[in-house]
Amino acid sequence: SSASDRTVVSLSDRLRQLIDAFEDRFPDARFELTVPDDPCEVAAVGVVSAIEEAVENAVVHNDSADPVVELAVTRRSAEWVDIEIMDNGPGIPEQEVAVLQTGETSLQHADRLGFWLIFWAVRKAGGEFSVSEATDGSVVELSVPAYQE
Repeated sequence: SSASDRTVVSLSDRLRQLIDAFEDRFPDARFELTVPDDPCEVAAVGVVSAIEEAVENAVVHNDSADPVVELAVTRRSAEWVDIEIMDNGPGIPEQEVAVLQTGETSLQHADRLGFWLIFWAVRKAGGEFSVSEATDGSVVELSVPAYQE
């Protein structure tokens, strides 16, 4: 494989930078980031774009007076890194979630193209992606393979 598609990124470092950028872009929202001391290296650059898209969705679609987005990275094992994006927004429309389960789309789903980007970036990385409702908001979970030397 070529060097470009094996670019290794530290999720812990990249997400700190990402949250700084989001705090500048969305001063009314609150962002909370939890990362381990582990750099959590992954080989798929698309994973960072997928996380960025999920965080942006969580802010843009949040109608709360006090929007909060929590981002947590966990090194589940030597092989896997888990990323959770939680928000206190209105939840994700059912048809958007259905798209992820069936893998099919139609024109009515085009309003949330971001989900497709996340879905395919995570799939391409050999990972998994799921969405669930929380008591107040939604949770987007990504699991991606950790970079192995």
